[in-house]
Amino acid sequence: TIPSSVKSIGEKAFAYSGLTSITIPSSVKSFGQYAFAYSGLTNITIEDGVKSIGQYAFYNCSGLTSIAIPSSVTSIEKEAFRDCINLTDLSFSGTNSLGIGYAAFMGCSGLKNIDFGNRYTTLGNDAFANCTSLTSVILKGSFTGQNHFNGCTALESVEIKEGVTEIGDYMFYGCTSLNSVSLPNSLKII
Repeated sequence: TIPSSVKSIGEKAFAYSGLTSITIPSSVKSFGQYAFAYSGLTNITIEDGVKSIGQYAFYNCSGLTSIAIPSSVTSIEKEAFRDCINLTDLSFSGTNSLGIGYAAFMGCSGLKNIDFGNRYTTLGNDAFANCTSLTSVILKGSFTGQNHFNGCTALESVEIKEGVTEIGDYMFYGCTSLNSVSLPNSLKII
């Protein structure tokens, strides 16, 4: 249990540990690189108030099965959850804008469904690339980079909400199961 007096978690603080469960209090404003990488985590609670999830923070936490991102989080940085292969459930709450960095969820091969809800989202390159169990996505935001869902071979349906103006290069490249795409009137560039 991390006390509410803690403001930041340092680089590799719990990396390669046998830690299985943690609650990150709202007082924590920053994570060092690889803070929990390669640990035994199966359960994470991130309290509302945390602003950013740092680079490689949960890299290769293969025991992690679900994560709820609170409305206070506005940034999920580079490769934060990369190769969390058993992560199946990912949920977002709130209406704040959310930036998801390069390859943040790349290789999360167990991830099945993503609904960003009402969050306006920007995706870095390869954000969800090679999430090979992903079957449906609902999107709202700005997608001007590339390879966002490259290689998501199980992806069947995509709904892009009103307000999106551009779909970037290779966004759904290699999505060999894709058979349904809903595009908004606001879309100007593919």
